[in-house]
Amino acid sequence: MKKLAIVAAALAQKRKLCALFVRICQVLQRTYNQQLIDNPGMQGRITVRWSIDEFGNIISAKLVSSTVNDLTFEQTVVSRIRSLVFGRINVPGDITEVEHPFEFIAN
Repeated sequence: MKKLAIVAAALAQKRKLCALFVRICQVLQRTYNQQLIDNPGMQGRITVRWSIDEFGNIISAKLVSSTVNDLTFEQTVVSRIRSLVFGRINVPGDITEVEHPFEFIAN
């Protein structure tokens, strides 16, 4: 029965992460659209790695790679991720590591 509870907690955490990824993408898309006003041809991929503590706080976030070549936008993306708060994880002491690429393409 304990294994079932652990699996259920893991699935709940994955659902939280999926919902948050949708929010992250929406925020980053708005940020990107605003940046396009000053830099209309900007596009590329930004990969960010971040860590989430058991309380849902981002404890570290860093740029892994970028093909965007716009330092201000790259820093803004990392900053936006740092400002996120995930829901509390039901595993005391757990640190969740996430690395994710974000693709930005001008329409």
